[in-house]
Amino acid sequence: MKKTIKTLLTLLTLAIMSFGLVGCAGSKGGNEANADSKTDVSKFPEKPVTIVVPWGSGGNADVFARKVASLASDYIGQEVVVENRTGAGGEIALTEFAQKKPDAHTVLVTSSANFTITPKVKEVQYSYDDFQPLIGDFLVEFILMSNPSKTGIESMEDLKEYAKGKTIKFGTTGSVGNDTHLIQSGLFEKYGIKAEPVVFEGGMDLVNNLLGGHIDVTVGVAPIMDDYLKTGELKGLGTFAPFPYEVEGIDPITPLAEQGYEVSFAGFNYFNVSKGTPQEIVDKLNKAFNEVYEDPEFKKFLEGASYKMNPLGPKEIDEYVMNQSKEVDELLKTIKK
Repeated sequence: MKKTIKTLLTLLTLAIMSFGLVGCAGSKGGNEANADSKTDVSKFPEKPVTIVVPWGSGGNADVFARKVASLASDYIGQEVVVENRTGAGGEIALTEFAQKKPDAHTVLVTSSANFTITPKVKEVQYSYDDFQPLIGDFLVEFILMSNPSKTGIESMEDLKEYAKGKTIKFGTTGSVGNDTHLIQSGLFEKYGIKAEPVVFEGGMDLVNNLLGGHIDVTVGVAPIMDDYLKTGELKGLGTFAPFPYEVEGIDPITPLAEQGYEVSFAGFNYFNVSKGTPQEIVDKLNKAFNEVYEDPEFKKFLEGASYKMNPLGPKEIDEYVMNQSKEVDELLKTIKK
């Protein structure tokens, strides 16, 4: 475990903004066939479409997916619903999706970390080749936060002082292999802060438990913690992203790297269907989701949130992931020397 964390820490401190494609020994490989091979493309969709979110309700991915679902029915021609399938930082949902190979009436939200961090630290039963990227949604900015009323922590220096002679508790949405776990573990390990993770199902759980004083710090993701940052109930100590985090009404939250803490990371979420889905259906869904993104109501939703949209298409997502994969592979070779 210690060796794994140190290796991942080294990778994180090299300021990787996103990670690339990796396979996994436990997977049987990509789907050679798919249930949609029997689907009449011209009649798709023939039943309600389900968007599966592999994290808890109330989190940023869940809020985003539910807004998309509420508008997508008008553009897809069928009801669109959201289902939360939580556990193991998304691993359970991805494994089920890869093994069951659902038709394109099921759309899955994934994070780049599901393919690029998790399989590098443990065996998983899925592969990037099991999935067909559909469209990007947003970049994931991680903000390290405290609850000053419970701990008095209002800065990184306060955190270091608070942690002297004790082991702090930090909130995550998964154990080793999860992005929220690794970026915090890496930061604390590098700067001599003894810390232990407390795992919760979703981003809103992290916020609620920080508010309740059950953990000392946690990362938050836009936009679910914004109101608490505005009121001062929670304090942003720094962002893991290499650019400031801006919320109307408060000063920009400075990147940790600019404060002298050399750990930098930002994630990327996107929608998928099963590999092997007919191209006509991929195109139809991609068009519908793009229309949702252009919908006036959706744009109004974005104005009141802090999502950084990144609506890449299928080929662009593949290219993005593959390019980052090459960079990570080279860095890992360097680390192992």
